[in-house]
Amino acid sequence: MKLGEKIREARKVQNLSQENLAEEIGISVQAVSKWECGQSCPDIMYLPHIADYLGVSLDYLLREETSEFVRPQKLETIELPEDDKVRIFQCIGNRVITQNELKGISEEDVPMISIILETKPMLKGNLCIEIWGSAQIQGYLKGDVSAGTSVACESVEGDVNAGESVICESVEGNVNAGGSVTCESVEGDVNAGESVTCESVEGNVNAGGSVTCESVEGNVNADGSVTCDTVAGDINAGGAVTCGV
Repeated sequence: MKLGEKIREARKVQNLSQENLAEEIGISVQAVSKWECGQSCPDIMYLPHIADYLGVSLDYLLREETSEFVRPQKLETIELPEDDKVRIFQCIGNRVITQNELKGISEEDVPMISIILETKPMLKGNLCIEIWGSAQIQGYLKGDVSAGTSVACESVEGDVNAGESVICESVEGNVNAGGSVTCESVEGDVNAGESVTCESVEGNVNAGGSVTCESVEGNVNADGSVTCDTVAGDINAGGAVTCGV
């Protein structure tokens, strides 16, 4: 294929019009049409921009051989809200694994996505992260974190939401987990589908299993037993209650 034919094919694979390409490069539609018809060639200064925009290599555009060309693959369109969250998702080949699919996959089959953050408490602005898998966060996160499966974290200034378990040191917001929660300090509420083991919770604790804690400033509601040193609020338990004052 000639250069113009390669531009036309790559453009169509990306579902782009001649108008789209012309506007991106800053030229006329007639110029693009002439390239694709073989009546003229792009200025060499445009080629890197064209290659990047069409998702192909310069080598592919400039060489006559086509054996090395891999047609660009488009990721599935995902409906997402227009917010400031940083979203990290996983793919099998060129197909995005959706959140609903992850709910049916065991944690052993989902690779751990590790996010390493430097401890910078004075950073301005929040960084809210949503991960469609598991997350291990090292350092200080000034914002919220949401994960489709489990979350392991050091210090989070916002809320932590996980489809499965949460293991954390310090969370200044709320913790919501589909599985168990193991924490040192939570300044908000803790809601867990399974057991809760914590040192200090300044809000309420709601657990689908047992609750073992040192200090809870709010109420404790558990489907299982409750073992604690001090609880400032009420205790409702489906099992035995062993508490201090």
